[in-house]
Amino acid sequence: MSTRTARTLLFTLAVGATAALSLAGCASTGGGSPSAAPSAPAGGDSAGVEFNQEIHDLLPADIRSAGTIQLGVTIGDPPYMDKVDGEYVGLIPDLADAVGTVMGVDFEYVEMPFPGLIPALQSERIQAVWTSMFDNADREQVIDMASYARASMGIIVQKGNPKGIEDLDDLCGTVAGTTKGTVQEATLVEQQKKCQDEGEPELTLKLYATQNDAYTQAQAGVLDSVMLTYTPMNYQAGLIEDGNAFDIIDWTSPAGYLAVGASNLQDGLAESINAALLQLAESGDYQRIMTEHGADADILDVDLLVVNGRTSGVLE
Repeated sequence: MSTRTARTLLFTLAVGATAALSLAGCASTGGGSPSAAPSAPAGGDSAGVEFNQEIHDLLPADIRSAGTIQLGVTIGDPPYMDKVDGEYVGLIPDLADAVGTVMGVDFEYVEMPFPGLIPALQSERIQAVWTSMFDNADREQVIDMASYARASMGIIVQKGNPKGIEDLDDLCGTVAGTTKGTVQEATLVEQQKKCQDEGEPELTLKLYATQNDAYTQAQAGVLDSVMLTYTPMNYQAGLIEDGNAFDIIDWTSPAGYLAVGASNLQDGLAESINAALLQLAESGDYQRIMTEHGADADILDVDLLVVNGRTSGVLE
């Protein structure tokens, strides 16, 4: 069910259910700078969101029986995901809460470093991952991916930009950092090779387990720049030292897409998540949650909320 035809079917399920609820009088409410389903789970941002039996029935039998999904997450990535006083906060927890309500299940968060997420899916330690993970064709070969946001990469530098970094080519002869196992790592490795091939000074690349580690090293002067996903990077740059630690250069990568990863051993899981996102988009709750967390520029049109969109060609 990862083709255009399947996406149309899932959209019909989501929209049809929303329309039926509306007729029954149970419509859902919508809202830079640096088997019989269980009761719908209570949550922080699911008020007015409606359970959908047909979407619930798309879930694998073991998940329907357990009523829970083991979800791998990486904290320290606001406004997408963070943990404050023991509570998960951000765009991902709020959107996951709403998606779980539609599907009639709870997400149980399992914290781990970003590089361990896909291996944990493949070994069945967890059933899904939800982070600011870019969707690409290589990842779609090993897991299913349900897109949920637009994204681009950006670069922060020390305040005042002492190395004069304006684009990727200016990284030659500097020290750049990012997190392990990310699209940003692949981009910097490619640039590292370009510097070498063109006879430019070496680009030194340092990799970290978490974004916070990279920020800390940049603050300490170990790194000249850090490349990360733009929206959380922009958010953090405005907070660290009250916005006085970093500048964001006027460069972003071509637009990409963030996606929820699901084990391809769990048939129907990615499709159920996708159908829930489509229902939330139809009701306006998806757009509301994204906007509440300052990610309105990352909202996807409904035709881009798909499963394995890189492989199918929907996401270009």
